[in-house]
Amino acid sequence: MIQVSFDFRQIVGPEDSKADNFSALCSRLIIRLNPEAKPVDGKGGDEGLDTYIGMFNGQCRAFQHKYFPERVGKSQRAQVEKSLITATKKHGIKCWTLMLPINLSPDEIRWFQGLQKKYRPLVMDWWGKDKLCELLTGHRDILREFTPAKPIQILILDSKSLGHNLT
Repeated sequence: MIQVSFDFRQIVGPEDSKADNFSALCSRLIIRLNPEAKPVDGKGGDEGLDTYIGMFNGQCRAFQHKYFPERVGKSQRAQVEKSLITATKKHGIKCWTLMLPINLSPDEIRWFQGLQKKYRPLVMDWWGKDKLCELLTGHRDILREFTPAKPIQILILDSKSLGHNLT
């Protein structure tokens, strides 16, 4: 099987923004992996989870999609922790997974490990670009829905350029 590589900065799809398309892609992929999963419409607040498996206000596995296509800086880290705090207060989450369109840098990994220690015993994980590409390798129909269309070139030849006289 050929490995998928995808630049999430080029994501397109049925939603209004790249962030919304990234979230839709993540939800579709999670649902494909676990048909019991359900997406949350985040308009008006998603309560710290974008997709979940289990009971919404009970024990659930929560997925938070954050479209940070460059790095996870100070303001992005604050957004992530705010989502995490909201999810733990409003839901009985047993596992929380952060989904990003990039792989974390060493500094970002240390930051995430600090969050894991701070919110122990909550089980936390992150899925980045390579993990998502690996999962999309087996679900190319989902990938195609969010991939920019390749431009089509049409070459029009007349009979003179073909060297034929058709008259």
